[in-house]
Amino acid sequence: MTTAEELEAVEKSYRRNPLFFAYLYHDLLHEPDATEAYIKTAGRYVRGYILIYWRPRWCPAVHIVGDVDEVKLPDADCIRVHLESGVKIETPRGARRELAVTMACGPPCAEKAKEILASGGWAVEAVAPEDYHPASPLVDVEYLFSRCKVYGIYAGGKPATTAAVCVSLPEVWIITDVYTRPEHRGRGLATYLTAYITLQALAAGATPALSVVEDNAAAIKTYRKIGYRAVRTFLLVTTDTNTRRTPTSP
Repeated sequence: MTTAEELEAVEKSYRRNPLFFAYLYHDLLHEPDATEAYIKTAGRYVRGYILIYWRPRWCPAVHIVGDVDEVKLPDADCIRVHLESGVKIETPRGARRELAVTMACGPPCAEKAKEILASGGWAVEAVAPEDYHPASPLVDVEYLFSRCKVYGIYAGGKPATTAAVCVSLPEVWIITDVYTRPEHRGRGLATYLTAYITLQALAAGATPALSVVEDNAAAIKTYRKIGYRAVRTFLLVTTDTNTRRTPTSP
């Protein structure tokens, strides 16, 4: 269980660097029942942490960041690990390892976003769960809609492109699951939708951010058009088997 001193260190660290500590702060504050955190502090601040988020009917997500001790991953048939630490981890056989980057967009992005929206003219709507087409069969749609706000641009009565905001703190919004159906690609829909959400975040006083694997050149090009720039790199380790598990300590 996270101690009061650790929670204070998390809050102080988040206030000093919201983007770096957004997931840790958000999950401990808003979803403590689904979260395990192992925190290493130095003085009044967080030096490193292991964050395990147990997603119902979905692979657990693990963030390993900064200076941490030896790590044992949760006993699960599938897993998604954000590794931003020098510590070595033993990954499951067949796990996919990819370099990834976190990108963020500051206030200067507002003008670029406005230009993109002025050139498009599409309507952005809240997506209904029954209309949603996930990019991966591993996505738990019911869970996604219970936790996130899902935006989309409809075409022919169905969403042509979608994106979700699952962390919306006053200082940081994290955009995720940006996906365009194959038959609608090449029209600039993902750029338009991401620009729309970016502008919403900036208007709320927050920094919009997202993560993408480094070899997804098309997505990175899309985000750079809006003004997103890389601020962090990490190793993304994933397995594909999807089985619901119960929490166990690492």
